[in-house]
Amino acid sequence: MTRTYLAKTLVTAASLVLFTGCGKQNQQTDNPDEYDGYTDETPGGEGDDTAAGGDGGSDSAAKAPGGGGIAKSSSTRGSTVKKVGKHRSLVASKPAVQGGEKPDKPAPNKIKKGDPPVISGVAPSIIVEGGVFNVYGDGFDENAAGNKILIGNKGMKVLEHRGDHLVVEASSASSGKVKAAKGKRGGFGRRGSGGALTQNTVQIVPAGDGFAVPATVAGHGLLATLYDVGAESTELPDFNSIGDPVGYMMFDNLNMESSNFGGVGPIKDNFGIHFQGSLNVVEGGEYELCLEAGDGALLFVSETPLLDVSGAGEAREVCDTLEIEPGEYDLQLLYFQNSADLALKLTWAKDGGAKEPIPATAFFPPANLDGLAAALNQ
Repeated sequence: MTRTYLAKTLVTAASLVLFTGCGKQNQQTDNPDEYDGYTDETPGGEGDDTAAGGDGGSDSAAKAPGGGGIAKSSSTRGSTVKKVGKHRSLVASKPAVQGGEKPDKPAPNKIKKGDPPVISGVAPSIIVEGGVFNVYGDGFDENAAGNKILIGNKGMKVLEHRGDHLVVEASSASSGKVKAAKGKRGGFGRRGSGGALTQNTVQIVPAGDGFAVPATVAGHGLLATLYDVGAESTELPDFNSIGDPVGYMMFDNLNMESSNFGGVGPIKDNFGIHFQGSLNVVEGGEYELCLEAGDGALLFVSETPLLDVSGAGEAREVCDTLEIEPGEYDLQLLYFQNSADLALKLTWAKDGGAKEPIPATAFFPPANLDGLAAALNQ
């Protein structure tokens, strides 16, 4: 029996729908070395019907990973470090992003000058105190300081205005709907001034250990979709059978030291995370990629299952050496944690150099976070 992850598809049209899970089960897989298909749940990605001219109203079928003759990753059960042989070059989905930044989407400009702003959504839904998040919408003041954002009646610091969204710092722990206004006389309770209010709530949690790390590099990092697995697992659970996501977070990179995790937001023990985004490689060369995880994790690069920390237990590491040409590569990582200590690290070493965590500047989140924000705000 092979294990197939049919990930939930997020579509960024007006008819955007979130895939509904099949009820909470801890359905485990049989063979950690045979993981032969998944659908990209990135908004606007391979599984997005609208990207291919579809109607956006249904989920796409599973897509088998490509990569030609790239070998399956090897199990690490009973070992500390496992290396597998050099593979052929990976295939980039896009040219490398030079200069380190992607252009911002333009502002919608549907709001008349002087009218209060409109919020289309906020992403992510769970933010660690001190981290940044995006407030999407229209009618914002182009001067960042001219905008006001509240969460649960606590003021947040607006850092930048970037076309269709504001970059906001989560200044203090809070929870509630997001309110927006602009101008000195805008206010939030002033009659006639209007202002925007989300339908959904956003949670700002205190910083701490494990995954309670603030994401601080705007425009970079990986989107994390959080799931409640419900019970301990001995292998990577079937993410298609563990119910709907319980929240979304952003992470600059994957560099979580082994620690006794105290929890963050709705996740404490027995949870799973689907990380997604892209890896931007500006300089080609021979790279050693290493994945350390406790309990277990599986890394896809360019739709290829590359590194597999199978089973459950204390932190173990798997490494693989391959040639990587300049380009932007789709990256998906599935992770699960039972209880006790956790760890999750993704590192690289170029051309025999020192191993280091892959920096936030090398990661880009999914292109259509605005679509996710709008879906959460329905």
